[in-house]
Amino acid sequence: MDLIQITQEGLEAIKVAETLDALENVRIAYLSKKGSLTQAMSKMKDLPNEEKPLFGKLVNESKQALET
Repeated sequence: MDLIQITQEGLEAIKVAETLDALENVRIAYLSKKGSLTQAMSKMKDLPNEEKPLFGKLVNESKQALET
């Protein structure tokens, strides 16, 4: 799954969350230690050095979008 897809799915899950518990479940699913976004970040070590800065920037933007 790519970062754009993870971000879009996370934002959609936030929109449909009707309770604080549902919202917390979204946070856990995407931002926790074993969340989708965190797992995507772990793939950074496999990227060539010239791609890491852009990937890092995209991960940070995705994380900010979900946290906001």
